[in-house]
Formats: sequence, C-alpha cells, structure tokens
Amino acid sequence: MTGSSKYGRADAPDKESHRKAQKRKCAMLILLSYAVPQETQDEILADNVLYRPGLEHQGSQALARALTALRPDVLLVRSHLEPRAAQAWRTAAPGAPRLVIATDPAAVGDPELAALGIVWRTVAYTDGGVELAALALAERSWTKTVSCAELPARLARAATRRARWVTLVGGGIVNLMTALRLARTAYRRRYFAPLSREESWGGQRKAVRWINADGARAAVARSVPDVIVICGTTYVHPEVLAMAPLAVNVHGGHLPHYKGNHGIFFAYERSDFEHIGASLHVATAELDGGELIEVVRPEVFPHDHDEHLYCRAVHAAALRLCALLEALESGSPLVFAPQPPIGRTYRHRDRTPGRELRLWLRRRLGLHPVPHLPAAVERPPGASHLP
Repeated sequence: MTGSSKYGRADAPDKESHRKAQKRKCAMLILLSYAVPQETQDEILADNVLYRPGLEHQGSQALARALTALRPDVLLVRSHLEPRAAQAWRTAAPGAPRLVIATDPAAVGDPELAALGIVWRTVAYTDGGVELAALALAERSWTKTVSCAELPARLARAATRRARWVTLVGGGIVNLMTALRLARTAYRRRYFAPLSREESWGGQRKAVRWINADGARAAVARSVPDVIVICGTTYVHPEVLAMAPLAVNVHGGHLPHYKGNHGIFFAYERSDFEHIGASLHVATAELDGGELIEVVRPEVFPHDHDEHLYCRAVHAAALRLCALLEALESGSPLVFAPQPPIGRTYRHRDRTPGRELRLWLRRRLGLHPVPHLPAAVERPPGASHLP
C-alpha cells in the first residue's frame, strides 16, 4: 500500500479509483488527507478510499486542488477545513451531498461549511482505531445525508409506478441496515456493561487515542507486565508485545479458519457452526498468526444470531484465559501449538451491506436454520509447553 505510484501528486485525479467507486452505486468516495500508520492503512484502504497523506502539510490551496480534481463524497481531516478549500469542493460538485469527518474530538466545524451545504461530523473518543471509527461514522452520516437529499428528487424523476416503488424500497433498505447496526451495537453494550464496571477489577485504566501511541507504550512499560492481554483492538506493534514475556490475544473467530475481522459473522453466514468460537493465541507480529492456545466455542441455540454468539464466545474465552493465567501463576504450564496454514483473513470491508441484508432476509424467511450445539473447548493437537 506504499509507494509514490499509489499516492501520486496531491492534486492529481485518481481516475481509476474514482471510476470504481462511482461504479459501485452505494459506495462513497473518501479522501483521507493525512498520514496514518501502515497497519491502519492495511485495515482501511480500499478502492473507494483515496489516500493522500501529504495534504495536511501542503496548505489549503493543495487541498482545494485535490477536492476539485477528485470530487470525493467524504473528506477525512484531523481538525480543520479552510473555507477556501470547502468553496472549491462545493463549486466542483454543486448540489451533491458532501461530508467532512474530523478525527480530533476537539475539532469544531467552520460555520461557513453549513452555508455551503457541507455536513461536519466529529469522531467521539473510541477505544479502537480512530480511523475505523471515522469510516463507520462516515458511512452512517453519508447514507443518512444522501437519503434525505436525494429521495425526493428520485421520486420526482421516477417515470412509472414501478420506479417509485424501487426508490422507496431502496430508502427502506438503507434505514433497515442502519437499524440493524444500531441494534447490534446496543446489544453488545448491554451484554458487556455489567462485566466492565470499575469496581469489578483492581487494575489501573488509561484511556488513549490509539493503542500504539507513545502514551500507551509508556504506560505498558511502567507497569512491567508479566502478561499482556489484547482484545478488540487494532494491530499492536511488536515493540509493545515485547514488553512482556507473554502476550495473548482474545480473537473473535475460530483460528486458523477465520483470521482478521468479523470471524464469527462470516462463519455464521456460511452456516459453518462448528467453527464459531473465540480463540486464545500468542500475539506476534503476524496478524492472528501466533501459536494457538485454545479455541472456546459457545453453546449455540436455534434462535441465535451472530451478535449473540460473538458476545458469548468472547466472554467465555476471557473467562477461560483468566483460569489459564491463574494456573500459570501457580506453576502449571501453558501449552500451545503452531497454527496450520489454512483458513482465510477477513477485513472490515468484506462485511458489506449486501451480505448483511442477504443474511437478514434468509433468517427472516427461515432459510438459515441454526442447530443446537454444546459449548466446547478445543485444544490444538501437538501442543508444547510455553518455554
């Protein structure tokens, strides 16, 4: 994802990326105007994300030229958008919905943006990667903005009764997908909230903007940990992992079959219920590729959807890890085995709205039966003791 051929000049139009994004009717074209770490690039860059890391240091004129040439739907900035650049953007795309996402929680949009019809949103604090949170906010906000702005015009242009129905159904699908995401997020928060109270544990908590930030590294170094436990975050630098003799990741997926993101969702979608679980593995520089300790499979019920199974699997795996670490502290060995070279790595971008909609329809129509399976703990064959 690096190299001058990828990024080019800040004001040079990327016609191929623009063409691909426009071909995907529901895709928004995003301009990321500042530099992000390599592991973040691997997570967020796709055909519809134009990465121009030099723009934040080249001034408002360079940004104005890029906005005019590329005409993105969404602009990701750290904290500010000059009115001059905003005016150039609006002139290049008059009447089209435009959205700015600022990743600095303290950023405040210029009042002139509203006058130009440009929507300003700011990412609130997130425990995960701020850019991933920005993309999620961009998708929700842009979808809502486009729906509100374009639905009346589409209805007015519709020449037949059938076309009007298609337009209305399209708007309903957008609302349905938004509702499904909100319901999934609300369920996860309700599930884990009672387990995350301050008084339920004796450790120290430090809030950071990014897991690999200098403040996070300094906090880990000061604590001189015996074990680092990772769960629900982005890629952790090897320098951080090296600060403890052992680093363990609680991965929401059945390793080695489902690496990366949304492993339980994709197993559920494929009706691969035998491979729904959360994995405990040694965290290394390879994403989800370290030695496997155990896979914890939750009990599966016919009424379950993927979010139910994700929460129960990660919860059970966390409890299992606590038991293993207590045994390790008392002198029992921790065993693990290398992962076989099988499976696939999934990314956030693989979980498309179309896949979610198809799965929802199959469940509603009774075409996605879920069996009842008992809970289980799988230990890798050929495991050896932790040295």
